[in-house]
Amino acid sequence: MHQNGYSIMLDVSSKFFFYIFIRGWYQHAGDKLEAVQLKADGVRLPRADVKPGYPGLPADEGFQEWNVQCLMDEEIFPSASEITFVTRSGREVVLKLADLVVEREMLNSSAKLDTRFFEEIAREPFKRVLDLGGRDRSKRGLSYFLDRHEVTVFDIHPAPGVDVVGDAHELSSHFPDGHFDAVHCRSVLEHIAMPWKLAIEVARVLRPGGVGIFHTHQTGGDARPALGLLALFRQRLGRSL
Repeated sequence: MHQNGYSIMLDVSSKFFFYIFIRGWYQHAGDKLEAVQLKADGVRLPRADVKPGYPGLPADEGFQEWNVQCLMDEEIFPSASEITFVTRSGREVVLKLADLVVEREMLNSSAKLDTRFFEEIAREPFKRVLDLGGRDRSKRGLSYFLDRHEVTVFDIHPAPGVDVVGDAHELSSHFPDGHFDAVHCRSVLEHIAMPWKLAIEVARVLRPGGVGIFHTHQTGGDARPALGLLALFRQRLGRSL
């Protein structure tokens, strides 16, 4: 985000239960960053740091790293909060966290794939959606689906909003073959003991011509099961995102 010669970019925004960590970079030709403050309701034990340089950016161009971490009273990401950047000259640049997140996501290939998936399932043939591992730990609910979608939330733990409780390795024991038009699976594969078994089960309950999206972490171990998952979908469904 650029504002009167000040360049500020969010690079990481992470929430783990009540813990929040936010990091990014700052640059200005003649005004160093001195402090960063997060303004949000329910903040406890806030900590902020400013460091010289930023990984991957030219060391001689005045980039600085900034980060904020804290605990929150509630287990939600503080999207409505503001971050104040205080410079050496005394200037305060106040930016909404939500705006920084949106700008960063616009540059993210994963976010673009998300957009493509939801645009795809907005069409008429895609009505029955399986939200695999969809227990609402982020307090986001099902806001990313349309009213026309019939969403089944499947999770290994019972919780508000979970429709079916069970083991993802045994999906076909809960649903008939070809039952779903689309599958949404976020931050689940890294918790699965046998991802290849999940691939087989998802292919059974997803109809031919259906579509699925899977998010997982790059540090989740051997990537071959995930690649095998994609290959299986191409064979069964004839296409992939």
